[in-house]
Amino acid sequence: MVRSSPLLAHLSRVQGASHADVRTVLPALPHERTLSRWYRELGDRLVIFPTFALAPLGLGDVHVFLATADESWLRFPYAVDHAWVTQDFTCRVLYLHCIVPLAHQDVVVQFLRDFVADATVVRTSEGVQDLPVLGTSTPMLLAAPSHSDVLHECPLVIPVIFEGWNRRTSLPQLWKSVDTRLGSQLREYAPRRHRQPISPVTAAYATLTEAGLFRQHTIHYAALSDDAVEVLAVLTNVALLEPLRSYARTIEEYVGTSVVVRLVGTSRLMEALLALPAGTARLYFVHKHDQHHVRFCYEMLFVPKTGTWVFSREHLKQHLWGNP
Repeated sequence: MVRSSPLLAHLSRVQGASHADVRTVLPALPHERTLSRWYRELGDRLVIFPTFALAPLGLGDVHVFLATADESWLRFPYAVDHAWVTQDFTCRVLYLHCIVPLAHQDVVVQFLRDFVADATVVRTSEGVQDLPVLGTSTPMLLAAPSHSDVLHECPLVIPVIFEGWNRRTSLPQLWKSVDTRLGSQLREYAPRRHRQPISPVTAAYATLTEAGLFRQHTIHYAALSDDAVEVLAVLTNVALLEPLRSYARTIEEYVGTSVVVRLVGTSRLMEALLALPAGTARLYFVHKHDQHHVRFCYEMLFVPKTGTWVFSREHLKQHLWGNP
């Protein structure tokens, strides 16, 4: 069942869904008992979560490579994903995929470089995942609006997005995480009369989808990388990605002045990477067995009453390293 055709067909339908709550647009889902059995057997080896256009919410993607970082940087409150990687199989580098308010990106990057002088930072647009192994075409995502009032209308979208990011969770579990995390502060995000299980999360997903901010369901399925190599590449331009697509099982690409791409494939992918013109790609090989987790700490970065983002250098230092 690990890579069964029915499961892969289901994942293909999920990735092609057009709503954050996949149940609303996939009437042909497998029987509930079949889904429960798959998810129970796979556990954390299968993670599916919706992703959204973040620029209209005042946020942007920043990719950070820290060559001399220690594990305290796993507490960096802007990080949504991470990996320990290496370029030479001798020295390890911490990669952090961060979501940073657009208005604060300069000061956050300066903070990073103040403490890790050799930090490599790449700013990009939102990512898109392509899963060639499912036999589907490269997703063509609709353009999101340049601005949205969602943060003022429904600030609950922020905890819903980030409590579910790269997590294996159900709607009731996601709501429990939000409720537990925020406690009494939850009333600033959602009126008390709406604090029933499931429905606030469903409402937040509907708000994001109706505002045109839903992008796609991202799928992380460990079986696709069990017998493969995972590579993070920083490319000088997006055209360099095209000859790699035929050899990758999964692709996550983020386009900016440089292109950050996360690829899973076999030795043929490695041959294609090594065939790229000299000086056009920096390659980082991903260590697969890191069990740490990172988390976007929206509760210290976002003010729900005003729908705005805040930055405090002192709070950031205290969060990373505690009191001096």
